[in-house]
Formats: sequence, C-alpha cells, structure tokens
Amino acid sequence: MKSDNQDVIEEIAKVFRSLKIEHQVVGDAEDSELKIIQAALDINIKSEGEESSETRFPLTVMPINDAFGDLYVRFTITPFIEKESPELPEGIYRELAEINNRIPLLKFAVDGDNDIELVADLTTSAIDREAVEVTLRVMVDYVNMCFLYLLNLMDSAQAGDS
Repeated sequence: MKSDNQDVIEEIAKVFRSLKIEHQVVGDAEDSELKIIQAALDINIKSEGEESSETRFPLTVMPINDAFGDLYVRFTITPFIEKESPELPEGIYRELAEINNRIPLLKFAVDGDNDIELVADLTTSAIDREAVEVTLRVMVDYVNMCFLYLLNLMDSAQAGDS
C-alpha cells in the first residue's frame, strides 16, 4: 500500500498522462507540502430533444485522511452545480441524499460555498490505471445522468422563491 501522499499523486499523474488528460500538479494553498492535481473534464451534456453541448467541469484530485488516519484519494468535481444565491433551495438536500442512496462509488456533497460537488474516494491500495479510468468514466456517466436534472431542480426551486 502506498503511504506517501506524494507517491499517490505522482501515480495518478502518470495515469492522467497515459490517458492524455491535461492536468497540473500544484501545491495546496494551505499546505505547501501537499500536492494536488487540477484538471478538467470536458463532457457532452445530453438533454432530451436538444443537441448535446460540451461543458467543462473542474476536477481536483487530492489525498485525504479519514477520521481513523487512513489515506484515501478524493476525486472532486467542484462546483458540479454553482448556485446563484447564497442558500440552496429547500428540498435539495433530501434529493441529494436520495440520489446518494442509489449510486455506488460517487456521492454528491455541498462545499463551504454551498455549491454542489461530485465526489469519489478511493483507497490508496486501489490506485492503478484501471481504477482511475473507471472512476473518471463513472463520474462522466453521473454528470450526464444528474447534471441537467439537478440544475432544473435548482432553477425551479429558485423560481418558486421569487
């Protein structure tokens, strides 16, 4: 098992290079010793009756420790949905919890700015080319499945508030 944060990030950076994913390994703003990967996923969003449009989603990959001190690698699309108002509409937390209950590997979360993010956590022992590819493919699938649905839910809730 890889125990060094930097080794894990370098391993993932190698996979990104082999997959020809443009990325940058940068120092974390709060911890100069910690390195993170910043990239973007260009995803064709498909909506019913309309042509698909390519949307760029920012992706961050960073090592994290859980409450027990175990090392994981977190893949995060932040913001998955950027909101216009400071508060999330009523009912969105319940909807996110229901979606989280139905999907494996990924979870929706809310960041400190109340933006919705899409998160996948992998154990460091699971980090190899196949695991990274599967994680990215599942992220793309769930972006296609949930993005417009959640965006419309947010828009209709905000329209109802006005």
